[in-house]
Amino acid sequence: MAERADYHRADYHPPLRESIPNILGDYGSRPENHWDRSQADCHRIDDGQAYDIPALRQSLKGLTIGGEIIYAEELNSTNDYIKQARGSLSNGAVVLAGRQLAGRGRNGRVWYSESRAGIFVSVLLKAGRREPSFTLAAGLAVTRAVRLLGLPAGIKWPNDCVIDGKKFAGILTETQGMGDFLAVGIGVNVNNSAFPEDIAEKAVSLALAAGRRFSRQDVLADILRQLNYVYKPFMEGGFAVLRDEYLRHCVTVGAEVRLGTPLREGSSETARAVDISPSGGLVVVNGSGARREVLSGEISVRGLDGNYTA
Repeated sequence: MAERADYHRADYHPPLRESIPNILGDYGSRPENHWDRSQADCHRIDDGQAYDIPALRQSLKGLTIGGEIIYAEELNSTNDYIKQARGSLSNGAVVLAGRQLAGRGRNGRVWYSESRAGIFVSVLLKAGRREPSFTLAAGLAVTRAVRLLGLPAGIKWPNDCVIDGKKFAGILTETQGMGDFLAVGIGVNVNNSAFPEDIAEKAVSLALAAGRRFSRQDVLADILRQLNYVYKPFMEGGFAVLRDEYLRHCVTVGAEVRLGTPLREGSSETARAVDISPSGGLVVVNGSGARREVLSGEISVRGLDGNYTA
């Protein structure tokens, strides 16, 4: 990748550079900077704002998540990068992209990644509990951070964050092989001014919701801090210790939902969501009064207009 004159270029990190020679062509451009807490540098992004790494490092000082930060102007997927490079990365490493070329959500859905408008970040978790229910903990962290901005963020089980029923963030937690790690991917619509027609009625950005733009640097720092704050209790006690707070912000509980089964196209049933279990499952009651726990699948929530929103 050619050097550009409009930003300062930090040295590459040799162990990372040597450990992933095969993925640079497959998963996007070479990371422009690789920082850890011993380094002090910043990288100017295309919208004129800077990721202030010293400030980010200071805000995360002494915490697990953020001890290592990798930035690339473009990556196909920050989660894919982590999955390929995890052997060279420390627990809590953060991979950040200015733009994702092949971002995705659950069940392979495409994640709309407008350059210079959103946050596209993944965190590597190697130690302690590596349970899929960390998806819920991450959703709680994002919701906390956005509520601190004064916006009425809520959580749509299991992995979406919403404002007034519209999605502004999604979480995708992945692993592979022996499951000895989690790649926790987070996408946040921050300063998007519009969305493609097919998602325009379902998506929102923080800027559209608040009527003003936000610093992606500040929003990112808040999210990473809140991830750290949920990480320790989750490692010690699992989702159960975060459940009460999650329930307070969950817009799914109490709503009528339509449950889809991805493995059976066109299959769905209607039920009422009544609880979240200590393990993170959605507890529903169907029309005949049968109660069961849903651990995965497609959930659409019925809105005030009677329509179901995926």
